[in-house]
Amino acid sequence: MKRRKFIHILQYCVNNKESLIVYNLDRLTRNWDDVTYIERIFRDNWEYTKLLSTCDTVDFSDASGRMMFRLKMAVSCFMPEDMKEKQVIGIDRAKREGKYKGGKKGRKWKR
Repeated sequence: MKRRKFIHILQYCVNNKESLIVYNLDRLTRNWDDVTYIERIFRDNWEYTKLLSTCDTVDFSDASGRMMFRLKMAVSCFMPEDMKEKQVIGIDRAKREGKYKGGKKGRKWKR
């Protein structure tokens, strides 16, 4: 919902009865609130406005199609949250073991 240009694209698709083509559904968003908004936009306008993915089948015309969309998007939303939680656990453990002192902004890493 914070991506104004994306909202503009969705509104353009609906107003002009155009379809939105994405490479993969997980590229749409990784925010669950956005998923429900996107689903509502396409579900309410499915007759004229389609969401097409080169990697996934999307069909908002029936309950099973909507369920598959929700499942795929749930996995997409879960992954970054899970990674962040594991990162926090790892940093906390490293701090307890004295291995992590914190990074410096703008630090350039040598290869």
